[in-house]
Amino acid sequence: MAGFAVLLFLIRVLPLWRETSRPAVVLSGDGVSIRGKPPIAWTDITTNNWNTLSVAFIPAGATLVVKGHRGGATCEAATLRCKADDYFAACERFQGASGE
Repeated sequence: MAGFAVLLFLIRVLPLWRETSRPAVVLSGDGVSIRGKPPIAWTDITTNNWNTLSVAFIPAGATLVVKGHRGGATCEAATLRCKADDYFAACERFQGASGE
């Protein structure tokens, strides 16, 4: 049973590792752009959550949920370099630089 659970986890996570060469999220003065979705302006963002995915307390990636007044986007990304604190600090810098 445990082996089956690990297999299911690998089937779900391994495709994420192929996408590590492209950024999943791009922050700019205009807002947050998640790969394959239109950008969400800083003034339009109502929800901005970072959820860490882990297996047996070992970080395996993150899920980012950004929602705006006109809809939202969810992004799953395998990341080992970016932490939630770094992401939110960058959001504050870009939001402040945009003047909003």
